[in-house]
Amino acid sequence: FVGVRGPHSQSLLMDHEVEKGQVVGDPYLWLKSPVERDPIPKRLCVNIGRTNDSLWGGTDRDLLDFIAAALLQLKGEGWSFYWISVWGKDIDFVQELRQRVDPHSNPILDARDQPLETFSALAGSELFLGEKLHANAMAAVAGTPFVAVEYQPKVRDFAASLGMEDWVVSTAERDGGSLLNQIHSLRAMRDSAQSKMIENRNNLRNCLIQFSKEIKVEVFHLEEDGP
Repeated sequence: FVGVRGPHSQSLLMDHEVEKGQVVGDPYLWLKSPVERDPIPKRLCVNIGRTNDSLWGGTDRDLLDFIAAALLQLKGEGWSFYWISVWGKDIDFVQELRQRVDPHSNPILDARDQPLETFSALAGSELFLGEKLHANAMAAVAGTPFVAVEYQPKVRDFAASLGMEDWVVSTAERDGGSLLNQIHSLRAMRDSAQSKMIENRNNLRNCLIQFSKEIKVEVFHLEEDGP
């Protein structure tokens, strides 16, 4: 049994003659959002973080500067922001971004300690811009279309599993115009992109459930209704 997060992982396995890899999605997709609410127009929920500079192109600091410049342009267009962190070492980084872009905006939410508030912020946002995989996964669970900032291949693989690869931006690009175009493009197609994402998310959730049942029976020799 080989379950992988997305189609790029599956393709990599096939290139190495492992043909039984199955796309089952990220395990986080098993969850369901505890919050439902209508999104606020032009509200963008944002996540960035530290990678110890293990990202495509440049450094974490360069990326913060790049994202800040793009968000300042969006602020000038009338956008407002939520800010979330999914790792303790990222909080000061997100805080610096908030201070540079909109210091009077909503305070940062720590997803580890404030999961309900974080899901509420995600559900209440028209779009999500996220770097960390866990943050993008939370957006998908909340049903909020996302522009994923690809700092490592796993981010693109995750987005592709949900039909969201068209809106992935690599950290190697550093093209502010391209990032803004992706955000504007996704906003224009939000309803259709959201429907496709949710359909794919639900299909992957079913794959995860079925995959776990098969492992339970075939590997651990337990009946499906066993412990």
